[in-house]
Amino acid sequence: MSFGTPVVASNNTSMPEIVGTDGRSGQLVDPRNPEEVCKAMHAITDSTERCLQVGVAAKQRAKGFSWTRSATELLRVYTQVHARAKFNPELVPNADVAAT
Repeated sequence: MSFGTPVVASNNTSMPEIVGTDGRSGQLVDPRNPEEVCKAMHAITDSTERCLQVGVAAKQRAKGFSWTRSATELLRVYTQVHARAKFNPELVPNADVAAT
């Protein structure tokens, strides 16, 4: 996506979050359905104009993802969890062991 390549991706796990669900920056499919995968690939590649449009949208969408952003978001979540655990030790498994 970051190179402007249209993608056909699985419609489960985290792929919908990355590719988007509106079909503009890629096509989501059931990976266990070969016919659906084939149709999606043809839908993108049969039209040069469509392929270019999806590629441009994919590149734009990919700009919203980076390792820096991922690390920052993960640190934010860890910080929140840590703050909650300090005030609610029962949320932490084996908290009594860690405290000794």
